[in-house]
Amino acid sequence: MRLRENLRAVPLLGVLVAMVGGVLLGGVVDVPLGLWVVGAVACGGLAAFTLHFSSRGGLLRVVPTVYVGAAVVFFGAAMACWHKPERIVPQGIRVWMEVQVEADPVWREGRRSASTDGVAIRWRLEDGEWRPSGERLLVSIDTTWRLALGERVIFRGYVNPIDTVSSGYARLMRSRGFTGRTYISRWSQPRVVGFAERDAGVFFKRLQSAATRRLMRLGGVQGGRSCVVGDSHNTVIVNGSEADQSDFDRQSRRPPSWVAGGAESHVAESSDVAGTVGTKTDLRSRQLVQLSDNLAVAAVMTTGDRSGITPGLRQAYSRTGAAHLLAVSGLHVGIIFLLINALLYLLPFARGGFFVKNVLAVLAIWAYAGLTGLSPSATRAAVMFTGAQLAVGLSVRRSAANILCGTAIIMLAVWPGLVFDIGFQLSFVAVAGIMAWLPMLYELVKSRFKVLNALWGVVMVGVAASVATMPLVSHVFGVFSPLGVVLNPIVIATAHVVVGFSVLWIIAPIGFLAPVFRFLIGGSAWLQNAVIEAVGSVPGVAVEWTLPAWGVVAVYGSMIGFKIWLKNR
Repeated sequence: MRLRENLRAVPLLGVLVAMVGGVLLGGVVDVPLGLWVVGAVACGGLAAFTLHFSSRGGLLRVVPTVYVGAAVVFFGAAMACWHKPERIVPQGIRVWMEVQVEADPVWREGRRSASTDGVAIRWRLEDGEWRPSGERLLVSIDTTWRLALGERVIFRGYVNPIDTVSSGYARLMRSRGFTGRTYISRWSQPRVVGFAERDAGVFFKRLQSAATRRLMRLGGVQGGRSCVVGDSHNTVIVNGSEADQSDFDRQSRRPPSWVAGGAESHVAESSDVAGTVGTKTDLRSRQLVQLSDNLAVAAVMTTGDRSGITPGLRQAYSRTGAAHLLAVSGLHVGIIFLLINALLYLLPFARGGFFVKNVLAVLAIWAYAGLTGLSPSATRAAVMFTGAQLAVGLSVRRSAANILCGTAIIMLAVWPGLVFDIGFQLSFVAVAGIMAWLPMLYELVKSRFKVLNALWGVVMVGVAASVATMPLVSHVFGVFSPLGVVLNPIVIATAHVVVGFSVLWIIAPIGFLAPVFRFLIGGSAWLQNAVIEAVGSVPGVAVEWTLPAWGVVAVYGSMIGFKIWLKNR
């Protein structure tokens, strides 16, 4: 009886299960979109018709629920069919294409090409006419050529499958709407034909780059001296002034010198610094490099710009189970949620202040999501915390689970491919784990001091999220990191300082407070990196072990059963 009451308190859980089932069904069964729509409308009409007879009791009470569930299943299948990416550009043959760059090109150490996302605007055969496309492609750019975010380029080349072995990476990319990959080099005869000035996606990406540039200035200029700092647009700061690398070699379309040399860091080595901005001691250069490395971590945690993270540091985060810190998601948006509510704590005491506070909080959440380039993970988290803020404003009780399920339903309706996205799965499981286990863990240790209780709550958030995501991480990535349960609470505490003060600096870069922000942001990021690198160097910190699919189901089933038993005992 108690189980039935608990399920009734979360009605959107059943809707979410039906939605997921519909998306999976639409991806497997090849049925025209119109039939799915007709099925959804028909079941919805039958649910409304039978609702009149449900008051008579018996099995008639269940009939409307069954029809509603069927309508949701058909709706999910219709959305999956509608959003299914369609191949338009023929693969395996040489064609002319016009592609718009949709993301900042990322240059990886040891590779002779950059990777980015692109949209094929149009295409044609060698002797044919231009035809519209709209496909999303993974684009690799040779180091002899250079492109920037928002540019449109016409070139001759091939569109190939994402891979030929149907790997998990290919399935993930297809779930995100990509249909193939292409390669651009000087042999492709590329030429830039325009720039998407009014494209919303380009606007938010440029906003992300501007925020990253402002944050990196904390390490780029100290005491009138500066070092070479680049961002995803290859902006450099020389002697305190800003310039774009493209101003120097736009005509040649060559990559920046730090890319051609195989370097990934935003900061040049000490010899390059000395040759560019004047004489510096080796100690001063090393300090600048270390500070910029710390600020690069702050940038990826705040704006999502990963271009400054070195491969070694990225691997250390992955080995210790802390890689989620390097992707803006629910944790980071949650920090902004707490920060804005703390800053506006006294506003409800004014007349009409309660309404104004909630409106400003929602605007701040979405402003931060825009600051990250409106990445999918940040958008998902913004939707969820918007619902949480509205629930707080309306004083809705027992709504956390419904908010989580409602967020998932909205995201799947907008983009059904997220059901296969590991980022979406980890975000959902982590938040569900926090909601399920945090209250119980928080009550284990409780003191008279509110500050200690708050710190304990932050620690337990990390423990709950780590335990909840561990089976899924092992299944997908083949890595089991038991020390992550101990490490995550520490780095989550430092993440609050890094993200909170980084956002404050980006909003209000007050010059005379720069040393304070540099100490708080750089120091917290340094401590976080030091802890992660120290734990990552411990032998056996990460065990290569893949949990099978049935094991994932068994573990999560046991967790749910144990939680229900605790609640009903």
